[in-house]
Amino acid sequence: MVGLVLVAGFVLRGTYEQIIYPSKPAVAQADQYDCASFGSQESAQVELDSDPSDPNNLDSDGNGRACDNYPPTAQAAA
Repeated sequence: MVGLVLVAGFVLRGTYEQIIYPSKPAVAQADQYDCASFGSQESAQVELDSDPSDPNNLDSDGNGRACDNYPPTAQAAA
């Protein structure tokens, strides 16, 4: 019985820390997108601009532009 209470306490503490300090993303949340996930470079740029820490590695060379090798759209080419 004491073991069960100890295990429940550790699980509760871990859950509490995840709720209070969610700074570490869950494994499934890290690197959610890649360039193929977006229909254009512009939409990938919007995602990069929303989180400049770039957890999805959309800006692999660090120049501030997401998916550099993405084919340009008609608007960008004009």
